[in-house]
Amino acid sequence: MTRTQPRFGQISFDDTDPVGQVLSTETGSMNWEWGLEGRVGYRFCNDMQIEGVYWGIFSNDSETTVFATDLVGNLNTVFDFSPVNIGADNVNDLYDAAAAHRIRRSYEFHNIELNLLGGQLEPACGNRLAVSWLSGVRYFRLDEAFQYASADVDPVFGADPDNEAYYDIDVENNLLGFQIGGRADLSVTNSLQFYVAPKLGIYNNHISHQSRIYNANGVAVVGPGNPLAGQAFDIRTSDDVFSVMAEVDLGLNWQITHRWSANVGYRLVAITDVALSTDQIPANFADIPGVADIDSDASLLLHGAYAGVEFR
Repeated sequence: MTRTQPRFGQISFDDTDPVGQVLSTETGSMNWEWGLEGRVGYRFCNDMQIEGVYWGIFSNDSETTVFATDLVGNLNTVFDFSPVNIGADNVNDLYDAAAAHRIRRSYEFHNIELNLLGGQLEPACGNRLAVSWLSGVRYFRLDEAFQYASADVDPVFGADPDNEAYYDIDVENNLLGFQIGGRADLSVTNSLQFYVAPKLGIYNNHISHQSRIYNANGVAVVGPGNPLAGQAFDIRTSDDVFSVMAEVDLGLNWQITHRWSANVGYRLVAITDVALSTDQIPANFADIPGVADIDSDASLLLHGAYAGVEFR
């Protein structure tokens, strides 16, 4: 699966080309990644069924480093870190005219469902079309981590930790709620069926967020002359928001034997009101309350192909 790109924004640039970018909020965005899905179920005598479902896309890590020696001018940051200091060093001084900048990112998706299925309806004229309903509870988790690091003097990260800086943003969206849906199967032959399976749910999204700027000398603090002078830039907050999630599976099922079948398909998952890491970057780094106020108005589209086998 893969996902939609985050909102674009400039991060690092060559000061001979201020409108260009060598690193941006799209750097290290999620590529196509493998995942795993499993489900187990039971059919009752009245044809009602219960199923448990898990699928996940596991830690997707990326790293991109740009070196000043590869540029025409100085390697600078678009962010104004001047309101915060680490010890005697202004954070801007650690990012502007640096030897190297690096972005690290990671993503994880986990989905758990418990569903009740039933109500299969077949037209009187034949068995080419079968329709059923679904209802259940669902938990979905999206973890996203972003790190923007600068090596001011030595381009090798870790070689001169006192002259490095790290800006970390971690967000976790935990959606828990109720969903309804259905499935329609159209038989092409006795063993081959096309199907579509939509789901729609409403969820409470509990969001956890941490933003932190630091290096080997400690955590950055708001500098003198600001109303919040002395306050640490190490912010941990949480919030609960209302989210909607929709999913559609389109696929083809092949009944190999009475008990074994195989399927291939494509899945789209759309989620509203989620918090993404780069959306938490503030305009003013002295505005600690503003950083603590989680931006959760983003939408996300996750999509990809799948294939599997089933035994009944």
